[in-house]
Amino acid sequence: MNNKKVFQKKQIFYLSILIGVVGVLATLLYFIFAKNVNVPPKREVAESGKKYIKDQKPDSIFIKNIQVEKKESHSNPKNEIGEHLNHDSLFAANYKPFRHGSLEPTYRGEPNMTNRDKFLNLYWQEKYTEALLQYTTMTEVEKSNPNIKLQYAICLIQGGKYSSAETILEELKKEDKSRFGKEIEWYLSLLKIKRGLKVNLDTYEKK
Repeated sequence: MNNKKVFQKKQIFYLSILIGVVGVLATLLYFIFAKNVNVPPKREVAESGKKYIKDQKPDSIFIKNIQVEKKESHSNPKNEIGEHLNHDSLFAANYKPFRHGSLEPTYRGEPNMTNRDKFLNLYWQEKYTEALLQYTTMTEVEKSNPNIKLQYAICLIQGGKYSSAETILEELKKEDKSRFGKEIEWYLSLLKIKRGLKVNLDTYEKK
């Protein structure tokens, strides 16, 4: 009876040793295989992610925005205002002060110049601020001249007085006495754009 108990104890002892050995072997095998698996370090993964983004073309990342922009873009940069081009930029891209050779004064600095002559000289010398002051010295008859009013409106635009300039140009359009009707329409359309309105400049294109 005692021999049987001893034998059972030995069996339990050897079984425990066997289980322990198997556990140790399993642990060793796990570490061996884990080392052989090629797992990139965290930094390498992050760098590869950056490289992927860098290598992508903008249209593959921001495809939605670019598709919208392509829809709204036009072959002519002067066309209707789109979200990609604000009204100030469109105004600046198309505006330049009015010039016509037939209106250029032939006298410069003569002592007997009238206030009207002085205004025109200052305008053509691009001294728009001084021209605005000189305009106030002119008679009402001189101020009512369509060509003078047109150049006065340009001086106002140059001085940033867009609303006043638009009022003068609207008066000229209504009076319909100027031979520069197309130019008047052109500057009116630019001032509307300056106010943020949508205008197709091809409709009023100055020739």
